[in-house]
Amino acid sequence: MLAQYYTIIIKNYKLDEVSKIDEDKYNYFMNTFEFIYHNQKGDTFKMHENMDANIYMIIVDDEHFYELLDDMKEQGFYDPEGGD
Repeated sequence: MLAQYYTIIIKNYKLDEVSKIDEDKYNYFMNTFEFIYHNQKGDTFKMHENMDANIYMIIVDDEHFYELLDDMKEQGFYDPEGGD
């Protein structure tokens, strides 16, 4: 099975949007994103920051996708109960 890739958008420190992207876009972001998101296990993911607007975009492959979402939930970026 071919690998799949995703962007995760965090806005105002809450999970805002998850989108599937193709491999070309993922590779482009890997080469252009300068910041790193560190999860609690110490794994790193490439990230773009717009601090002025409190918007962050993280890219991840399908192998680490659910692990990253679980980490974000533990850190308070995602509230499955729908709180804002």
